[in-house]
Amino acid sequence: GEAGAGWGSGDGGLLYSWSTYRVSAYLHALETALPRIEEGGALASVMEHCQYCGTSLARVGLDFRAMLSPLFAAAAANIFARALECAAADFERVVEQHRWTATTSSASLAAAAENKNTHVEGDSASTGGALAPPYALLEHVPVAALTNGVLAAFNDLRHCALPALRAPLAKQLRSCVARAAAALIRVDATHHDLTEGSGQRAAFVGACKALTDVAAPYLASCYGRLFKGGEQMVDAQAAVAALREALLAKMAH
Repeated sequence: GEAGAGWGSGDGGLLYSWSTYRVSAYLHALETALPRIEEGGALASVMEHCQYCGTSLARVGLDFRAMLSPLFAAAAANIFARALECAAADFERVVEQHRWTATTSSASLAAAAENKNTHVEGDSASTGGALAPPYALLEHVPVAALTNGVLAAFNDLRHCALPALRAPLAKQLRSCVARAAAALIRVDATHHDLTEGSGQRAAFVGACKALTDVAAPYLASCYGRLFKGGEQMVDAQAAVAALREALLAKMAH
């Protein structure tokens, strides 16, 4: 009788050890695989399956769902960071090569067509539905393209907008906007054809104002649709403050 009881106890301990080992292996495999996911929709699908698995194992005392959030938050943050990096790098490259003209070009028309189908989705009950991009951006192709790139990042993020991401991703967005502003400051300092009174100067200043007065606050508002109160954390005005000051300094001279 005692031998049988001892065997049962040991068998239960062995089963528990094996089960916890398998859960640990599962989480390790998940941690390894998640960085390879490049789309928010795919990440959300994996998260849903993992939550279902955790719910099932919770019935036998192996609930690991609390361990999933940090893994998926890190993966979602990486997807968002990559998209912002791409948008900022493209903006830097474009503004260095852009021909600043006041006329609406075919590129503007193409941007307009693309913008018609680009917006941030949200829960219509809590956010009032989609927030469409301002039409004022269509006259400034580089700023419109930057906005489209960030909107694409938002639409990926909305699939896995975990609360823990609100503050760190707000900082990333602010850095992206500040990087775009810095790129325009460099252009102003190095492109000698942007002289006061010229058409090129007017077009360039118009693009700067499109970033500071339209795109930056609009993107912050979109972030607030993803994370309630997130627009204050982005602080769009601080992100473009240096560009405003540079333009005012140039006018003073």
